[in-house]
Amino acid sequence: MDHLPGRSGDNDRLSVFDGAHRDPGLGAALGTQLGAAAAYTLVGLAFAEVPLFCHLAAPAQTRAAMSRVHDWVQARRRAVLGVIVAALGVFLMTTGMGHV
Repeated sequence: MDHLPGRSGDNDRLSVFDGAHRDPGLGAALGTQLGAAAAYTLVGLAFAEVPLFCHLAAPAQTRAAMSRVHDWVQARRRAVLGVIVAALGVFLMTTGMGHV
């Protein structure tokens, strides 16, 4: 069994994990992680919250703008879907190629 990658010759556990929990270079500081989580949440919620807040502030203008966006997407629905699927495909290919 000693010929397998990641195995050490003198004991029976995987050596690939040795020291991983002690390496201070792994991961970011707690404040950085919390900031990143907050930013991610705010950006994700912005797509729903901004139109709602705009609708509260100026309902007629928001309704007109959203109607224009709706009409534009409706007219180009297949192209928009194609771009989304292509972007997702490129993302999946590039992240998958990084693990080869």
